Amino acid sequence: KAAIKFVRTRQLLRQYSQIAVENSKNQKSGDPKTKEAADCLALIMARGVRPGSDTDTKAKTKNYGATTLLAEHVKPTAEGCELSFRGKEGVQNTHQLTGPLAKMLLDRAASAKERGGRLFGTDSNKLRSYTAGLGGSAAAEIVGPGA
Repeated sequence: KAAIKFVRTRQLLRQYSQIAVENSKNQKSGDPKTKEAADCLALIMARGVRPGSDTDTKAKTKNYGATTLLAEHVKPTAEGCELSFRGKEGVQNTHQLTGPLAKMLLDRAASAKERGGRLFGTDSNKLRSYTAGLGGSAAAEIVGPGA
């Protein structure tokens, strides 16, 4: 399994620049579903945030990933914003963001009521489908088979 994962990771790294360019273009898409997935993937690629899942793991605390983040996880700062949430296995994640990524998250937090408080109107399955069309089949590895 480790050898297979290593080969897939190398393939992904070779295509990473192409995927990033395609995703950046899709962030400007007029199709809301494409834009949702592209913005979510931009966060994953920039900060290494896990995709997340809506599956109830029966954990003692609610954990979050990119697709399940809420407006309350984004706080404005003088330089941009802070993204802070409890991730997989209860690990606290805190990211200081600036530039276009911070602006995108602040804008999404301001309009999150339209999405039930969520930053993104996508889920791990839709995100995986979206990534499968980027840069060839290796792009789906960013999200992974089990999100």
